[in-house]
Amino acid sequence: MSQKSVNGSYWQTPPGARNQIILIPTSLEERILDDHPVRLLDEILGGLDWTAWENTYNRKLGQPPIHPRVLCSVLLFAMIRRIRSSRSIEYEIAHSVDFMWLVSGRTIDHSTISDFRREHKKELKDIHRQMLRAAINMGVAKLSELCIDGTRVRANASRHKTWTADRVEKLLKELDGQIETAMAEMETNDSIDEMFDDGTSPAKLPPERDHDH
Repeated sequence: MSQKSVNGSYWQTPPGARNQIILIPTSLEERILDDHPVRLLDEILGGLDWTAWENTYNRKLGQPPIHPRVLCSVLLFAMIRRIRSSRSIEYEIAHSVDFMWLVSGRTIDHSTISDFRREHKKELKDIHRQMLRAAINMGVAKLSELCIDGTRVRANASRHKTWTADRVEKLLKELDGQIETAMAEMETNDSIDEMFDDGTSPAKLPPERDHDH
């Protein structure tokens, strides 16, 4: 379909041409709603103790690294959003406001994301569990926003008025299984991507985003 037919006399006229210079007087902070799940994730992870993880880094060599909290946040938020490849995450960081906000405008390539996930599987799962424990204390609605399968969690939790210790552990075990599955899918997709990687940045929309799931 041509631009002429899209912008004809009958159809709605766009506010400006694509090549028109525009000024957007806003910040990333203003673009994210107060109740957006990414704020909840960032708040919880910001309250965790990262000292032990920070101490594993050599602070004398090379360029300053990205803090593990940032990379953990990106990976966990991606899994919550059903994103299952590091190249797709790189695309989101460059194009989606919620990811831009989460990384404070950083540029993070897919190799960095993939390497971090592979090197810190245990730590990632531990942070995921800590995040979910904090969300449980906030209630069912908050927990469902941070689960890989939030709908299921909300449905199961609605049958119970209280959170017993045994039930919390049972739920956490089930959610541990969900992140295991998500990380396995990401490993498979990253491995396939690496086989066909031509060294270019994923400027085009990743194939998995063509199908809404």
